Amino acid sequence: VPLIPGGGVSFVDVRDTAVAFRSAMKDGTGGRTYLLGAANMPMKEYFRHVEKISGVPGPFLQVPDRAAWTMAATLHGLKGMFGRWDPSLDPVLVEMSQHFWYLDASRAKEDLGFNPRNPNETLEDTIAWLQANYPQG
Repeated sequence: VPLIPGGGVSFVDVRDTAVAFRSAMKDGTGGRTYLLGAANMPMKEYFRHVEKISGVPGPFLQVPDRAAWTMAATLHGLKGMFGRWDPSLDPVLVEMSQHFWYLDASRAKEDLGFNPRNPNETLEDTIAWLQANYPQG
């Protein structure tokens, strides 16, 4: 990722999600929707955590939302001129990354006893798994 997107992300550990699914089947209210999230985090903070845990330098440049989209759209438009070159900076993904995809898990906490682990534990375990299964070489 070359740039820090301006938006934010919500994430949760799959292990906590599995426990919540089981609780929803047992104790949930039929027809109710439960949103599961452990952390709502701006992308800048998210990348800072990933960099600290992984030791891999993250993106450091944050540009205004419109400038990021314009750059992505321009690169996307130019890709046809360079044969198979793929800039991997899709304008739609760039636009989506400018939004804050936050959620409120309070209903799941109240109804299901949803108690997600610390998000740093999730990031640490995920990065350790990725490094073990996809070593850089």
